[in-house]
Amino acid sequence: MASLLLVLIAWPQAVQAERVRVRAASDVGLPLSQGRQQALERGVAEAVLADALRLLSHAPPEKRLDALRAYLTPISFQFVQTYQEVAQPQLEAHASSAPQPASASVSAPVAGPAVELELDVETNRHALRQTVLRLGFLSGERHPGGCTLHRGAGVSQQDANLMREQDVLLGLDEPRQGVQLPEVTVERVPQGYYKAVLRQGQVMIAADSSSLPALWLDVWGRYFSVDERLHGPGKRQMEIVGFSNADGVVEFLHVLAGWDKDVQDPCLNQLQIGAAGVSAVFSCRVANPKSFGDRLDAALKERGLSLLEQAGGSER
Repeated sequence: MASLLLVLIAWPQAVQAERVRVRAASDVGLPLSQGRQQALERGVAEAVLADALRLLSHAPPEKRLDALRAYLTPISFQFVQTYQEVAQPQLEAHASSAPQPASASVSAPVAGPAVELELDVETNRHALRQTVLRLGFLSGERHPGGCTLHRGAGVSQQDANLMREQDVLLGLDEPRQGVQLPEVTVERVPQGYYKAVLRQGQVMIAADSSSLPALWLDVWGRYFSVDERLHGPGKRQMEIVGFSNADGVVEFLHVLAGWDKDVQDPCLNQLQIGAAGVSAVFSCRVANPKSFGDRLDAALKERGLSLLEQAGGSER
């Protein structure tokens, strides 16, 4: 019986969304509608932060964690696929729950106790991963910890201070000893916008923007997105045999995607259906080799699968 070979180019990550359950409460004394909105915003922000931390192999220092929270909070809804309230707030004690006369519509809202919400928030894991990657949280030991800044034409010391307010968020406030620090030159070009050029060894990255803070985040985002900056041994490709059907392959891809701290960007590259069963080739970036190896061995044994071939992970 001839086998059927399916080659899958750039199949998206197995899990594009992730559900997180959180509880949040508003301040005391707000009108009901404002209290609900504040509790919702706090819950969503907490869910997005919690999911972002699940992507990191190590917890960041407290000051950098606070900076990440401050950065994600105002944009947290950008990472939300859906949210659902799973516990109704306690409305009985709220003054506004009582019937109001018609004239109440023109009076000031009635304040009440804190509003508490329990939410299931489904986040876009892929978009969130790209954000924390560009902020340098996935660089691990390859993070330089600092840089040397050269101010070019049209850039004052005050401009430089404004631009570098996000250094704690980017992890650039504590240069590592014995590491060749990147050098960044920033200047204002005659056209009126700003240009930054980052150099480190053979690496050269350029970015431009009309805003210095945005420029600083962009040039470092490009730097941290380079493969050589990512934590771990790099990309691996695995051929696994023994699946009984294609659904089992998809389920295994979901399993890989659930190993947040150990695996990044799992993909299914190839699927082959033959008389002997179904085999598949997966690729992923391994952040923690030992933990990944232990989990992989356990997952294969549990499902009666075999690792036929494994390549990559030693290119750096």
